[in-house]
Amino acid sequence: MRQLAVVISALVLVLAIVSPVAAKRDIVLCHVDIGNETSEAGHGLVGWGPIEPATSRGNWGGFGASDEDCRVIWDSSGDDPSAKITLDRCQDRGAAKAIRMRHLDGLADDSFDVYVKDVHATWVLIGSWAGSPGSENWVTDEFVLPKGKTLQLARGKPVEIKLVATGDEWSGFSTYGQVAFDWIELIGNGP
Repeated sequence: MRQLAVVISALVLVLAIVSPVAAKRDIVLCHVDIGNETSEAGHGLVGWGPIEPATSRGNWGGFGASDEDCRVIWDSSGDDPSAKITLDRCQDRGAAKAIRMRHLDGLADDSFDVYVKDVHATWVLIGSWAGSPGSENWVTDEFVLPKGKTLQLARGKPVEIKLVATGDEWSGFSTYGQVAFDWIELIGNGP
């Protein structure tokens, strides 16, 4: 009987050590293809511009000659340079670590700030990106969720994101708007 207890204890110890190692790391917990209405459905987009390049035409970093689409977070339909999205169809399990996004570094100053809403419903700045106007290149960036009250959003709960344009309006603003996004993902560790 005592040997059985020792074997079971050893097995429990091995499983405790191996289980975290076996967990998947840096997986996509949630993905939204911005500009694809089917993918956007259920994610509570607020303040985004129309689907581009379908609305304004133009190059959009090469999207004008492809089937790709995007939206801007600031356009001439309002004075608010921000847009919001909720990543709410995430896996039931998995700890969120970061937000990854693909955005256009375009002809305008496409600089922006990234905020997430914490468990106290307060917007917390988690990062900024500085644009370099003059060309049109798609850029992928990752913004780490800070530990503490923000990270408590991790396990399958909605993560609210606010993106705020920080550059000045450019000469083509009334036609194209500013700060375009292709997709946004929630990255984390899975079961």
